[in-house]
Amino acid sequence: LREAARLLGREPALLLHGGGAEALLPWLPTASERPRLVLEGLAAWARENASA
Repeated sequence: LREAARLLGREPALLLHGGGAEALLPWLPTASERPRLVLEGLAAWARENASA
């Protein structure tokens, strides 16, 4: 994350998903849990490519 922050010039968002996300949250206080992240990404991709 430090390298990403250096490259971006700001702290990157850390999004966790999947079966182990909840267990990792206490160790990553700046992280957000997004259980449907993959589905949200697929929906966004489908919207963008619907007219292609």
